[in-house]
Amino acid sequence: MAMRGERVLVTGADGFIGRPLVARLRAAGAEVHALSRRGAPAMAAADVHRHRVDLFDAVARARLVAWLRPSCLVHLAWTTAHGRYWHDPANLGWVDATLGLLDDFAAAGGSRAFMAGSCAEYDWLDAPPLEARRTRLRPSTLYGRCKAETGRRALARAQQHGVRLAWGRIAFPFGPGEAPGRLVPSLVRALRAGEPACFGPADTARDFVPVGDLADMIALVLRASFHGALDLASGRLTEVGAIAGTLARLAGRPDLLRPGALPPRDGEPLRLPIEPHALRELGWRREPDIDGALQACFGHAAAAPSDREAMRA
Repeated sequence: MAMRGERVLVTGADGFIGRPLVARLRAAGAEVHALSRRGAPAMAAADVHRHRVDLFDAVARARLVAWLRPSCLVHLAWTTAHGRYWHDPANLGWVDATLGLLDDFAAAGGSRAFMAGSCAEYDWLDAPPLEARRTRLRPSTLYGRCKAETGRRALARAQQHGVRLAWGRIAFPFGPGEAPGRLVPSLVRALRAGEPACFGPADTARDFVPVGDLADMIALVLRASFHGALDLASGRLTEVGAIAGTLARLAGRPDLLRPGALPPRDGEPLRLPIEPHALRELGWRREPDIDGALQACFGHAAAAPSDREAMRA
């Protein structure tokens, strides 16, 4: 299904995932409307329609959605403060806000939606690989529990409303613009500063997905009008040590690497494969270019100071 001329409502449009996804939607000819509690950022795209609204204000939210009458909804907004969101009490409020937004969208005549779930909804100690059709939902964090509950209720409610809803359980995205405390930007910062680049066991392996690939996955799911839960992952494991090694080569400072300097996280497996069966059935065939995406992160970090100078000028 094409997106040209379609009115798409996006929450979290200025976030790490939202920015590249909005670029894909605009390139596909969609009319993009972004909801935010704040005004437009300094470097916002001119052809994105921006609306200030608090998603927790049920009356204002419903009024705006009814006025816009979007045919498609992309909901990415959630509590995301690095290091805090796993157990942030704000997760609880996002359950009701998300379900209320879905109700508003359906009441306004919306027909299909994508909402961001997480691989943190799964029992990570269940028999690998994680997979939407078979792995138990037994999350170990408040974030995971709230996402899982929201996904379960949203899919049932969408069925009642006649909305085709894709609940995408996102793997481990990385790329330009992610929170500075996350793995890749923290390693880049240390290597560029000439400081020790500390990380956990080098053979820890996760399904790391370049954020550009993730944006393309979501766009594919929307075009396919998929309904149900599915995994947004590459199906390929990458070791943390390999990521650190690539970044160290780009910096010319392999001497700064400190594998094992940080302890492994309690209750997390060393390797966590994910099998994205449903995504592949929709036609996804791309292999992730991890090294290319890491190079983009490194380049983004190099450009950031000059960008800030330009904004001050």
